Formats: sequence, C-alpha cells, structure tokens
Amino acid sequence: MSIQHLGDTPRQSSPIKLCVLATFRELNIICFFCLLSTQFLAQIDTILLCDAGNSIQLQARKGQFAYQWTPSNTLSNPTIDDPIATPSETTTYIAKMIPALIGENLISNPDFSEGNVGFTSDYPFVESINTQGVYGVSKSAKELNNVFFTDCPDHTSGDGLMMVVDGSPVANEKVWCQTIEIQPNRSYAFSAWLTSVKVENPAELQFSINGTRIGRTFIAANQVCEWRQFFEVWDAGEATEAEICIVNRNTNPQGNDFALDDFAFYEIEDIIYDTTVVLITDLAIDTMMITQIPDCGMDNGKIEIAVKGGVGDLTYALDNSPFQTANTFQNIQAGEFEITIQDEYITAISSATCAIQSQIKVNQKNCPIYLPNIFSPNNDGKNDLFLLQSHPDFRGQITSFSIFDRWGNLIFTSQNQAVADASWDGTFKGKEVVEGLYVCLVKVAYEDGNQILLMGELNVVR
Repeated sequence: MSIQHLGDTPRQSSPIKLCVLATFRELNIICFFCLLSTQFLAQIDTILLCDAGNSIQLQARKGQFAYQWTPSNTLSNPTIDDPIATPSETTTYIAKMIPALIGENLISNPDFSEGNVGFTSDYPFVESINTQGVYGVSKSAKELNNVFFTDCPDHTSGDGLMMVVDGSPVANEKVWCQTIEIQPNRSYAFSAWLTSVKVENPAELQFSINGTRIGRTFIAANQVCEWRQFFEVWDAGEATEAEICIVNRNTNPQGNDFALDDFAFYEIEDIIYDTTVVLITDLAIDTMMITQIPDCGMDNGKIEIAVKGGVGDLTYALDNSPFQTANTFQNIQAGEFEITIQDEYITAISSATCAIQSQIKVNQKNCPIYLPNIFSPNNDGKNDLFLLQSHPDFRGQITSFSIFDRWGNLIFTSQNQAVADASWDGTFKGKEVVEGLYVCLVKVAYEDGNQILLMGELNVVR
C-alpha cells in the first residue's frame, strides 16, 4: 500500500473581512508528514482566517470513494470532501481519502436490496421496532416505528432498503457481521454509511476484523437523516478470511436509534492525504498612543501602534497614505485619522491578507488666548474696544470674560455663547470708567477637557 499527498491549486473561500486564500510550502508541516511516508512532497493549502470563530469551507480532492477529516470536532461533517470549518485556533486539517472504487466490493448484499440476508447479528430481527436491541430492514425507519423514528430514506437510492437499529443497552452486542474470503498480504478498506433516525443520543460505532478493533469510534450525526460515511484501512497480513463486525459502544437506551447502508470491503493500493492549514491571525490593536502631542498649529505630532496576533508581514497606513512597515507615524497635525493595519502572508506563488481599521483623534497642545494690557476708549476709532484675541488655531471655548476694578468690583461680564466675540467699551452702567488699572479674568475650556483661568491687568487710557 502506498501513501500519496495531494496539493490542490489555490481555491476561493467564502468572504471573511478582507481575507483571501493562499497556498504555500511549510517546511515543518512537510517534515510532519515525512513521519508517515518518505514519499511525501507536500504542497499545503493554507487559508488565512481573520478571526477565531469565523467559518470557512475546506476542499479536498473531489470524486474519492471515502473521506475522513481530522481533527473533526470543528467541522460540519468530517466525511465529505468540502466540510465547513469553524476553528478556534490555527488548525491543520488532514483529509484521509480512499480513491474511487475500482476493484470488486467483497461484501454480499451491501445495500440490503436482497433483504435480511448475507449477514449475522446479535440483535433479533423484527418486523416493527418497539424495544431496544433489535433491528429491521425497511425502506424507511418510520415504517418500523411511526411514533419515534423519522421518515429517513435509504442512502443508496432514496427508495431502497436499509438496516434500522434500536441500540442495545447490553455492551459489546454485534450489530452486523459478515465473513469474507481475502488474499493474504493485501490492504483492504471497510466502509459503511450511518445516519441517526432519532435526534436524541446518537450511536457510537466501532468495527473489528477477526476480533481486533480497527480504527476509531464513529459517532452518528446529531441531525436525523444525515448520512455519514465511515471507513478504516486494514492490512490482512497472513489472514485468508476477514470476519467484519460492527458494535455500538453507546449503551444508553434513550434514543440511540440509527440506520446502516451501503457497506463496502475491497482491496486498495493507495491512501491519499490532503492537508489544509487554517491560519487564524486574530490581528488586534494592543495599544495606539499619541506619544508626542503636536504643538499649537504645528505638524510635529507622533503616533505609535502596538498590535497583537498576526501571522505575516504587518504594514500600516494613515488615512489614504501608502502602507509602511514602521508602526510609527510622525509629523502629524491635529485632527481625526483612520489607521489601517494589514497582515499579509506572502509566498512565491500567492498571498493572503487580513486587515483591521481604527479611528484616532489627535489633539494639539493648547493654543493661547491673548489679553491686551491697554486700550483707549476715546472714540477716535482706534483701540476703542477691549477684545480678547486667540491664536488662529485655538480649539476650545471661552466660557466667561469679566472685568473688575482695583477694589474688586465687577464692572463688566459676558457669559453667553458669543463670549469670544464680546468686547468692553470702557463704560460701567452707561458711564465712562476712570483711567487706571483694571483686572481681566477669562475662563477657557480646551477640547482636551482642560480648563484654565487667565488673569491680566488692563490699563485704560483716554
């Protein structure tokens, strides 16, 4: 028996964020398969999945007789060529395949078309199923129990016969057995199709040859009427006959109802393996910091980004700027920006990309408010009003503006929305104030939340 490994050409996956499919040669994975056979030259299919918990469709070579994917716990159906995978971490899925059936099927009455003949069972044969540990042969499970069983058709044609079983609570009772003459020193594959006919407590089948358990326990699908194929490979050694038996290891009497169909036992030459690595990037921003705040009206700010996750080359872009390898953006002015981070896995034959985006707001250092220290309200058209002056790039709000005389009396205040535009004309209650020094108090709220109180002396001259 030889073992072959197939490397499929790149194929499209279902849309997931910005992910696409890639194929690459991964040295450590190749070495892993060398433990199985020195004939491997493995080209591994690789799917880049942006987030754990997302789903992706796998694809092995089509048209093979039987499929067995491992690990199976995150697959929709591990016995088909294209199961849906929902991994929680980076996972290597291996599809073990038997090529299309070429030789003779050595099982007699494999599809039960001849009825209840050609095999033995520790289970009694019945015309209707009303208790545990019995079986019948019928076109529909519902014909044997129209209360609890679902109307599942057979696997062969949808209109043929199948073996319907109510699992026994007694351990190690043989569900189905058949003895076959074989050639020694040959490799054989045994296969059967299994479905649940009641949703509760699916069957767990184990098969044996000549009293020796072969392979893993195969569990029926939770969904009724979903036929799944299980198979195992067996080397005959010096044996000239094979007694093949199936035991249901589930002895819980609740539910545990199933059907079997389309048995096969035939000589094989090759086992084929197809491998898909699902890389989960789980790319995320760990920290995004403004490490240098731009000065008022300047473009000397700095942003630094730290990420977690990712499997390939990380690149960064600010708004619509070109992507760069550095995780730092310099010469930044105040404003709101969109940062895009790409995780790109590049090989000689293709590439795969995931991307995440985030927003960041950059405030600048507080721009000043200027308080004039003199004005001359003498109606000569020059410097007749006391006005606050702010830097052109000031971003914030002047919340109050007040004038006090030297004894602390309030002679002018403005606290409305137009306070920044308010002016004092040098009067108090309609009369001109005397020349001299006054105190100006201004409250300012900046956009970063800081609030300050400015105080200055004002000299009124006429």
